[in-house]
Amino acid sequence: MSVVERAKGILLTPKTEWLVIEREPGDAAYLFTNYGAILAAIPAICEFIGMSIIGRHVPLMGFYRTGIVTGAVNAIVRYLLSFALVYVLAVVVDALAPMFGGQRNQPNALKLATYAMTPVWLAAALSLIPASDCWALLGSTASIYFGSVSPC
Repeated sequence: MSVVERAKGILLTPKTEWLVIEREPGDAAYLFTNYGAILAAIPAICEFIGMSIIGRHVPLMGFYRTGIVTGAVNAIVRYLLSFALVYVLAVVVDALAPMFGGQRNQPNALKLATYAMTPVWLAAALSLIPASDCWALLGSTASIYFGSVSPC
């Protein structure tokens, strides 16, 4: 399944999409290279463009633009931290599964953590628009919902 179709399924029909995801293997290399690597690049690239090329109006400071090198380094670090965040989230989900009546299963926890980040990664595209932080918050909130309907 393509990244676009998977993301669309998670956002528009999460209950049926999670049933499809449940039957798939939870191979970390596949999840990170074929899905996470693509979507995790969206926030990094958009933040780079928003902060280094477009710039922001900062109250009491005026217009602010990050330098290109600093922006690129920040984008790379943000991109790499996305993978660390997904992995830590998967470890936490796996550890907490028995407390919620589930079984410990690292591949399923990794699938849940990776695919539940979809709304967060997509909402980060709005960082191109000045003063769009409320949309990023909405994406984070949506991620909680989409993760909660998962049978994994």
